Amino acid sequence: MIESYTLVLRTYRLSVLPIVCGGLGKTIKLDYVYGVLQRAGKASKPMAELIASTLLIARIFKRAAGNVGYEWANTYEIQLSAPALTSALADMLTAIMEAEAAFHTDAVQYTRGTLSTWVPDSTPYDPLSFMTVDAPLGLEGALGLEDGDFLPRNIVLSVRRSVDTGRSGRLFYRGVLGENDIKNDDSLLPALSAAAITPLTTRMDTFYSAFQSAVVDAGGAFSSMVMVPSTPLFDPDHVRKVTGLVPRGVTIVSPDHKYFDRS
Repeated sequence: MIESYTLVLRTYRLSVLPIVCGGLGKTIKLDYVYGVLQRAGKASKPMAELIASTLLIARIFKRAAGNVGYEWANTYEIQLSAPALTSALADMLTAIMEAEAAFHTDAVQYTRGTLSTWVPDSTPYDPLSFMTVDAPLGLEGALGLEDGDFLPRNIVLSVRRSVDTGRSGRLFYRGVLGENDIKNDDSLLPALSAAAITPLTTRMDTFYSAFQSAVVDAGGAFSSMVMVPSTPLFDPDHVRKVTGLVPRGVTIVSPDHKYFDRS
């Protein structure tokens, strides 16, 4: 049956298809079928064939200044409302990198951004299913620290991805906080100082607005940062728009931390 689905998907480029399942006629959304197939490792969506409402995964890679051997990434999910050319997608990635750099310290250097369809890079490797855009030459965090020191990379800013329904998600940012952003007391775990909350909130509001502008420019008015449920199966009907990014505090994570909360 999976091979039959693959044939149908290669033949038609529609958002909704009538597909026969087990002898019963049933209309299944194309993106939903792609999700089922991709989880089985049987299908990938070439970047050149992106369609309206396609869900994308953007990853922004960066490293500590002077440490080329240690790199990390932040991951975002995006829903486009209209077809987008690869040139527009590349501009979107560049804009997201630049918007991120605005609230990172200058100890962070940006290397590249990637944009893929639902399964990262597909299984097996398919160079047509994702794209890579180099960061602008010399792009680094825009914030210098006037006083105090940079914090170790395992001390991160925890940010809530706000949504209208269901549980919120989280993002963790390395290279954002400095020594003066941390409360100086006898707490067992680090906490944000009162003076740091307002500027961090403003920076995240600015980043969210810039992110939304970038995806709208690429994919149309209803494009947005979103949260996609990973279980039980990918279903575009359950995608939730992220309505804001809110600093929630300080968290300690391991250097190879790969947590990504889809909730």
